[in-house]
Amino acid sequence: MLSNENTWLAAAWNLGLILAWDLIVFCCCRALNDNHFDYNKYIYREKYWENNGKWYNKWIKIKSWKNFLPQYISKNGFSKKSLTSLSLTYIDRFILETCRAEWAHKNCMWVAVLIVLINKILMGITFCTVVLLINLPYVCIQRYNRIRLINLREKIVKSRRSEFENENVMDFVKKIELANFR
Repeated sequence: MLSNENTWLAAAWNLGLILAWDLIVFCCCRALNDNHFDYNKYIYREKYWENNGKWYNKWIKIKSWKNFLPQYISKNGFSKKSLTSLSLTYIDRFILETCRAEWAHKNCMWVAVLIVLINKILMGITFCTVVLLINLPYVCIQRYNRIRLINLREKIVKSRRSEFENENVMDFVKKIELANFR
């Protein structure tokens, strides 16, 4: 227990613990198969209280601050700062990356339990609060963006389906016209 340590030394130990925990979570996140981050899994699905993303706008005004937070982009990584394509492949990858980032930030928050357990109450609460304030905004951003991306994906699929159906109808009409012309 860090209760007998000097305050600055205890703070340094806590910071080291947080960084080590985050590094382990990061390595696990990179090692996990993409199937682990399927947006259809319960953990990633929209919850009723999110109300199609409206909760994030109404209660935490996410649009006013989400673009000011930094993002992590690995070498040859994927930027989630803005949408750069409307292809289904790109949107699916974007959705997967929101699941991956949500998973990482949620698991980074678990160190807060350990911090509370090994510290004096004030030090534990202070570092626990810091961990939560650093990670919770990112979890909210990922969930908010994923809801919007899934809605966009559904619109694109629906639009392409109707285009395909219209093309099939037009092909059928052309065949009938050709048959009647002969």
